[in-house]
Amino acid sequence: SKDAGVKRAFVQTMAEKVGVGEADVKCDVTPQNCNTRRLQAELIDSTRRRLADPSIQAAYSVSVPPGKSVTETSNSVSSIKTNAFQDLLVNNLAGTNFSNTSVTVSSITAPTTSMELSGYE
Repeated sequence: SKDAGVKRAFVQTMAEKVGVGEADVKCDVTPQNCNTRRLQAELIDSTRRRLADPSIQAAYSVSVPPGKSVTETSNSVSSIKTNAFQDLLVNNLAGTNFSNTSVTVSSITAPTTSMELSGYE
């Protein structure tokens, strides 16, 4: 579906910018300041009345792959420039409901780190 394509575009963008595989990135995309169906309709149909300040928040979780350190991965996230992320995201959104939508990445917050052990019982 096109909605899955939007989420995948966000995952692809972060994976490429951090230098990890898409399987190492999880992303929750949440509309802000509007309901989901209305946001989608407003962004697709530019002839309609625009909502006040609609936005999307993307929350990422990046797993550190073998061969990379937590510090290296965290530094990769910290060094992402908003305009470079935005340009790549726009490119990755081609073919989705948002392919002809103006996209602005307003900020990328500093990463936090946590450790999760797996494979142990």
